[in-house]
Amino acid sequence: MLKAVILLILLNVSLLVWSSTAPAKSKQEIPLVEPGIPQLVLLPDMSESLYSGSATDLVSSCYSLGPFNSQKAANLVGKRIQNYGLAFEVRSIMSMETLRYLVYIPPLNSINEAQDTADDLRKYHIDDVNVITEGPYKNAISVGFYSNLERAKRGTEYVRYLGYDARHSEEKTPLKVFWIDYDEPFGSNTPTIAWSRSVDPTAVVQRIPRACLL
Repeated sequence: MLKAVILLILLNVSLLVWSSTAPAKSKQEIPLVEPGIPQLVLLPDMSESLYSGSATDLVSSCYSLGPFNSQKAANLVGKRIQNYGLAFEVRSIMSMETLRYLVYIPPLNSINEAQDTADDLRKYHIDDVNVITEGPYKNAISVGFYSNLERAKRGTEYVRYLGYDARHSEEKTPLKVFWIDYDEPFGSNTPTIAWSRSVDPTAVVQRIPRACLL
């Protein structure tokens, strides 16, 4: 038994001496990436690779998108167009915005005739009746203002039914609006109308084809 214990001690001492004097194995470096994966390359500026009909031989479709009531809304939609890989340009123009529609009777021969006509209209429950007493429409009769054209047409037809020469006109004001010009490969059908509605649900935006610049 004693011999076995002495033999075990000698083996442990021999193993300790060998492990401390043996040359250390070089550690194998772990690769940072798997073999066969291409190295990442920094691409040039995104704006240089955007699609534009003037910079390609492909058949293009060119459009103007608008009108937008604010430049902020136009820029937000333009950013989506750019993220889609298309170049765009925002431009502003002065437009005339319709504020409301006026139903009226053209100037009559005298102020007395205009007053009598206004009194007669009130008998038919037309309350918003006013005689214009000065200016180029002197002795004309304002029959009411309407927020949309369809209602103005109905009001005009009702006054005509009563026997008077009623007409309607638009009251307008200058307004600065914004349009987006962009090109896309033919047949792409970029969903710019849907993007416009998501940015400004109140805007009445249309996409109009335009001539592509050479």
